[in-house]
Amino acid sequence: MKKTAFFLGVFLLVLSNMTFSQDFVIEINNTNITTVDTNDFGQVTDAVYQKYIIKNNRNSTVVVSEIKTPSGFFANISDMNIGVGKKVILYVGLDPRLFDVGGDFTESIFVKSNLVMDIVINVKGTVVK
Repeated sequence: MKKTAFFLGVFLLVLSNMTFSQDFVIEINNTNITTVDTNDFGQVTDAVYQKYIIKNNRNSTVVVSEIKTPSGFFANISDMNIGVGKKVILYVGLDPRLFDVGGDFTESIFVKSNLVMDIVINVKGTVVK
């Protein structure tokens, strides 16, 4: 029993590290927004998504009003209100079936809110038809 519990614990630890290493963290601070460099989706043959964690380090709630995505992309956020010290999850993805042609792409997703500046997520990759 102890051996099974140990291996289960190790498995969950490895799994949680794998999931965390694939997430991108965007931090909203009082004076700036720290985001990741351009996220490379690589070669895309099927619908794919990337998980972003947005953390509010400000002294006030951040209210998301709109997420603007280019054609072929989609976005879904877990909560439009990001309370003080809270985190929300934003999924950004694309479906290559919605692209007329294949090839390289470089696009930006804009998260609009009550902040002075937008949160900008840059993505690139290659749609393979």
